[in-house]
Amino acid sequence: MKKNVHILSHEKSKGDVSISIKALRQYVYHLFKEWTSTNPFLRLVNEDQRLKDSLSSVKLRFCGGEEKEKLSITLEVVIEDGYPIHSVCRKLQVYMADHLYDMTSVAVQEVNVRVVSCNVRNVR
Repeated sequence: MKKNVHILSHEKSKGDVSISIKALRQYVYHLFKEWTSTNPFLRLVNEDQRLKDSLSSVKLRFCGGEEKEKLSITLEVVIEDGYPIHSVCRKLQVYMADHLYDMTSVAVQEVNVRVVSCNVRNVR
């Protein structure tokens, strides 16, 4: 499933700001954990392992275009049976995009969050 969440900004920042990919991955992981505290039916594929291994389920990629820079986030997740995956993933995408825009200095105009459901766990 792939959806685009567009973020438009009317303010232009001056100067260059940088953030390490590792720090950004950790922040995305933190956002995911924060979101799943109220939505426990979704988890990262490698969540049962150490934090370092859990981060391998978070993939980031930057694409520079002519007019804007795009951040692509891929989360490898497991969702429990009985939950609408498209609705859940869309809510997660909007949550991630809003928080990345508000809380980081990443100067991107488009955040593309792609959630990959690798497994559906049968909970009975």
